[in-house]
Amino acid sequence: DRVDNDGDYTPHNCQWAPRTHQTRNQRSSLANKLSRSDLMAIVELYQAGLSTPEIAKRFGTSREYITGLAQGFRLSRDIPKSYGFKEIALIPQKSNCRSRLDANTSSEVARGLYLDIPFIAANMSTVCNASFCSQLDKLGAMGILHRASSNEHLVYETTKLAKNSKIVAVSIGIGEDQFELVRQLVEAGANLITIDIANGYTDQVIILGRKIKNEYPVKLIVGNTTNVQMMYEVEDFADAVKVGIAQGLACETKNTAAFTEGQFSAVLKFKDVSRSLGLPIISDGGIREPGDLVKAIAAGANS
Repeated sequence: DRVDNDGDYTPHNCQWAPRTHQTRNQRSSLANKLSRSDLMAIVELYQAGLSTPEIAKRFGTSREYITGLAQGFRLSRDIPKSYGFKEIALIPQKSNCRSRLDANTSSEVARGLYLDIPFIAANMSTVCNASFCSQLDKLGAMGILHRASSNEHLVYETTKLAKNSKIVAVSIGIGEDQFELVRQLVEAGANLITIDIANGYTDQVIILGRKIKNEYPVKLIVGNTTNVQMMYEVEDFADAVKVGIAQGLACETKNTAAFTEGQFSAVLKFKDVSRSLGLPIISDGGIREPGDLVKAIAAGANS
């Protein structure tokens, strides 16, 4: 409790604090006394309809503890689990390849666009410039030029990349000047445009994307999202969708905006829709080691 003296809050009746700490310590000690089988038995009795006081008496614990345990169980049951790559392991099936070198790893990373290696380097300022994209192109993979620079510099980098690569991929935002920028990029040699937004499931992205596809003969990637509904709204013009929010190691979106989802789970829920619409998905984020790329493909990503 607090008493307000002309705006100056002063504590009143502080006796509650020790009691609160006592109860918390008591609950902690009770939890330590109960085995896992006890906890599961409590949950089963609660589900069967036995009252909280009866369960508490049977296990020698408090009603508050039983209530908290039941609430936690309901949350764990009702809220869908979200798995990242580190929580997942793959089980190998019988292989008919004599050598891993015989495996065909080519994939349709965007409609009608195939890569021998389904690997796309992120369009971030510390990752992709024209030189790096060109090297990836030679290996059968690709990179996307980042948009964290002036429009003039982006056009310059696009021109450099177009001299050396089959795929000239460039990312843009959704500002008022971006449609004009696309015209300049296409004239400089770009043949793949990525609309790169933290939450790509927006009217601005959809309107701009449709406008670009109506005007220019380029491949178009839109993203990012973890909402499957976006697939149905962009499938008439998009060539691929980037899936993943805040799984990058340096990404702060989950800290500042509270949005994220385990990357394996995020990709997996897009799998069936991607196949039914014929719209490729790109798993973006969460890669910490080479095996994570394999897990992304296993979950249903094209690249």
